Amino acid sequence: MAVLDGREGYAKMAYLMSRHPEFGIFRSFDELNYQNLLYIQAELTHLEQELKEISHRDKLSEHPIRQIQTRHWQLLKDSQQDGHDEQFRKIMQIRTSLKEYYEALLQQQRLSCLKKPTKYKINFLRD
Repeated sequence: MAVLDGREGYAKMAYLMSRHPEFGIFRSFDELNYQNLLYIQAELTHLEQELKEISHRDKLSEHPIRQIQTRHWQLLKDSQQDGHDEQFRKIMQIRTSLKEYYEALLQQQRLSCLKKPTKYKINFLRD
């Protein structure tokens, strides 16, 4: 790549893009983004099933609080203190994964709305 004000390679590209934002062309990695969404979705499906199983075990438990904690948030939250917090921990794990999933989903949605670069711009940058 030719020298521009002493800049070469990425420095030259960054300089050009900073002066002409219309040449700010970046790869979107659509396939990887979708693959990531599918992995998180599969993870959430697995976590959902685990939560159902834990909930069911708690309902059948001989421990009276565990039997009803699914219906009472405060009891569920307080379960951390008595060592019967498997369901609560699973819910917190799901919450974290849901946040990651929806952030990735919204990010992919925003990325898919970006305009594709013209052939002229791509060829200009290659030269």
